[in-house]
Amino acid sequence: ASLWGLNIVGLRRAGFSENTRNYLSKAYKIIFRSGLNTSQALKKVENELEGIPEVDYLCNFIRTSKRGICKEERRRH
Repeated sequence: ASLWGLNIVGLRRAGFSENTRNYLSKAYKIIFRSGLNTSQALKKVENELEGIPEVDYLCNFIRTSKRGICKEERRRH
């Protein structure tokens, strides 16, 4: 399995607001593209995007995962 990016179209279809999609996008970039390890990235997301329920849910999901998470696939040019 590999991860290519946040499913913005799916979030839009599911009725997530533009603000929420932007917050999730920012969280995604911190978690998967910042170069931080997962623990550091989650701490940064929680500090910068505190109080956003959907972001809190994402962080909790990652933190409590028993099997870990996939890393983003880097595109080769």
